[in-house]
Amino acid sequence: MADTHGGRRTGAGRPAGKLSSLAMAAKEIMDSKGYNPFESLIEIAQDTEGTPLDLRLQAHKELCKYHSPQLKSLDVNMAVKGSMAVKLVSFAEEQAMIQQQQAIYDAHQARIAQNDENIIDAEYTKSPDCVPEVEVKSE
Repeated sequence: MADTHGGRRTGAGRPAGKLSSLAMAAKEIMDSKGYNPFESLIEIAQDTEGTPLDLRLQAHKELCKYHSPQLKSLDVNMAVKGSMAVKLVSFAEEQAMIQQQQAIYDAHQARIAQNDENIIDAEYTKSPDCVPEVEVKSE
């Protein structure tokens, strides 16, 4: 006589991909309130003024799971003839260099904006005739 208890049985359990009753209830509550967790994560990730960088980075990392497949590491076994050079990169130094370049770029953009304002101011102060006339219609 076959044992009918224990082990895997066909048709037993919740079907793959089906939400549990608790998850279904949570989804219904979120839907009824118009809440979408993905939209909220996107808002957090894109909020450059009010959200700290580490929290924005966590949101980006979480959203990446649903956007692109996770990359896997590869083991490469090969024979190398000749010499091989390995370059170690310090990401802290790279980050400092990027921040320095960003500061230079920002200062350059500020100078360009200041020069544009000075040119505009100079054009308006040269001649009072350069102010455009505005026709006002009354009905």
